[in-house]
Amino acid sequence: MQEIVLLPSVKEVRWLEGSADDEKIQRFFDSSLPKEGYRILTDADGVTVFGGSGEAFLWAESTLSQIRLQSYLNGRFKIPCFEIRDWPDEEERAWRPGVLKKAEGETSGDAIDRLFPEILTASYLKMNRFIVPETELPGPDRMLQEEKIRKFGESLGVRVTFSKEEDRPGEETLSEKALFSEKAWNSRADREKTK
Repeated sequence: MQEIVLLPSVKEVRWLEGSADDEKIQRFFDSSLPKEGYRILTDADGVTVFGGSGEAFLWAESTLSQIRLQSYLNGRFKIPCFEIRDWPDEEERAWRPGVLKKAEGETSGDAIDRLFPEILTASYLKMNRFIVPETELPGPDRMLQEEKIRKFGESLGVRVTFSKEEDRPGEETLSEKALFSEKAWNSRADREKTK
């Protein structure tokens, strides 16, 4: 089997023999799992996902999407059989892109629309917060654009905030370890095991 790389890496994975039918998916809540934790079991009959919350099912789907994509790119039209258990170590995991500037000839709406693929990527990487940097996008429709971005993020389990909101006095800021990387999903001890 071609190696499959999962980002962020999962806590426990056991690759099994055979292929699974990933079009048959059953989902069950499991209160014994951490709030955003999930467990995926696959076999010839399909995929079973257990989740500790609605968000857990989103993160499980992100993992399944990564496995599907890599399987298909390697010429396999079914995913391998496996068992995965995973959960985040940090409650808040944030993605913060660079400064958003309007390119020459671009409208404010075009520049804002560039955020959507980045929010999708944040969700794909199991980040639950997306911090939009201060922009140079004035305009009467800015509030509507921000609301559109927030709703899109919510649909993917990602809370979108704008940098001006980050600068409010007295508001708790994210620790450096919660930004940008796998650090927020996997603790240092877990990462050390894989070295």
